[in-house]
Amino acid sequence: KWVWGYTPFNSIEFGKARQWRILTRSNGKISFQNVQTGTCMSAYKNGVIHLPCRENNPSQLWNINPFSNRAIQLQNEATKTCLQTPVIRTKNFGNIFLAKCVTQQNPSSGNDNISQQWVITAPLTSTPPIFVID
Repeated sequence: KWVWGYTPFNSIEFGKARQWRILTRSNGKISFQNVQTGTCMSAYKNGVIHLPCRENNPSQLWNINPFSNRAIQLQNEATKTCLQTPVIRTKNFGNIFLAKCVTQQNPSSGNDNISQQWVITAPLTSTPPIFVID
């Protein structure tokens, strides 16, 4: 039940399993619910798994910390750690894990936060062309 990261091209066959719904909770936190399975992203040890959704489970609650470039950092409520994935990958997928939150970008100190920057986009779905030129 581990959550992995794939490129859009390498996850086409996953269908709705690669789509996550954002649930806003009454306490102002958010949860991520998988569209296909209905399970929620949950912090587990130093990684992320998906489990049945529980609105008040702090392992399934996330804070959004905005960056100045419009990317966001996702901080888990239970662990106070942040969602991270390696920027450089040697495979078609990447580990998604939890690490100490890096609050400012300072590459010279080795504390670059690029691996904790996320962008939320519309779901990737197959669509027909708007028009075809003969």
